[in-house]
Amino acid sequence: MNIRQTGLTRLHIQQVDLLRKWRSQDKDEALLEDLLITVNAIASGLKNTG
Repeated sequence: MNIRQTGLTRLHIQQVDLLRKWRSQDKDEALLEDLLITVNAIASGLKNTG
């Protein structure tokens, strides 16, 4: 497993956890910001694959 894949896997897990929290409680702005950061981080990591 390469370094990029390891980092992306951690981000995916974090994103799933944040989505679960977002869906189960009031829509907190700080939580939304964290969720959007994971989306951007994953997109950045995937952009360089290929």
